[in-house]
Amino acid sequence: AVVSTQSGHYGRGALRSNRLLLLDTYTDIQIWIGRQIKDSSEELLAQTKLFVQQITEERFPKPSLSVLHDTANTNRFVECYLMPLHRDNKTVQMTTLPELAELSESDYEDLLAKYEHIQSKTFNQWLDEIRLIVSSSIPF
Repeated sequence: AVVSTQSGHYGRGALRSNRLLLLDTYTDIQIWIGRQIKDSSEELLAQTKLFVQQITEERFPKPSLSVLHDTANTNRFVECYLMPLHRDNKTVQMTTLPELAELSESDYEDLLAKYEHIQSKTFNQWLDEIRLIVSSSIPF
């Protein structure tokens, strides 16, 4: 099994369908399984759960563990966490996450298609609202 630990930028293709992703937010751990490896993921999932036990052995409080599949509605948290700009325009997306430019147009469209059902605001939309509220409350 290949274990890669990253913090900060999650890199291009974190949610590709041929991957298993471990997302650790300290209080919650999600294991996301892509649809192409779903049927052959039992051993990899077992190894990943063992890895989670090892890294959380001394952690308090113990994080909750969720296993999510690419095609399930419950994977929305992982999708939003990794790509919180799903409803921003393409210029904002490319500026915020330059790794998107490395995807082919087809892969980029496939990635965006996963977020159509999500109505929550993106981080940039939320921040723009905060800026508007703050700027309108400052007397000039």
